[in-house]
Amino acid sequence: MGNLCLKDNSKDLQDKSYIDLNNQNNDILCKYIKKCEIYSGKFGKIYKYKNINTGNNVCIKFSQNDIYFQKEVYALSQLNHSNIISMIEYSHSNLSDDLNFIIEEYASNGDLYDILKKSVISERLSKFIIKCILNALIYAYKIHNISHRDIKLENILIMNDGNIKL
Repeated sequence: MGNLCLKDNSKDLQDKSYIDLNNQNNDILCKYIKKCEIYSGKFGKIYKYKNINTGNNVCIKFSQNDIYFQKEVYALSQLNHSNIISMIEYSHSNLSDDLNFIIEEYASNGDLYDILKKSVISERLSKFIIKCILNALIYAYKIHNISHRDIKLENILIMNDGNIKL
């Protein structure tokens, strides 16, 4: 066995975000340190990681559903828009669905759901958010014939610079 280069702050060794040292995916994940879990849902888990080389935070989605994973990778690889989260890289394993993951840019200000739990937003900000969402949806559908199909507050992300992304 080689050296474990995927550092982790978690003590739970049963966590699916631990990657087999002999797996090819480990080469990609060696660049990242796990910070915390962001979300857990029916298709997998999402974690915040930090890139060891750049210091930038990223979001890593571990998918337990191969069909969902393939559709999301395809969509993200086609889309390049200021209001759509960018995929940095991904890895697909033929051995296990638990080893599928997508690395995306991290939305440091969270999602709209969390913001609305804490405070009320202005009409002006609401209009800005709606405009950003519509720009993303129109671009995805009209240019690439891709529809989101899961618009909800948790999927409306607020970036560090205040930009809104799906």
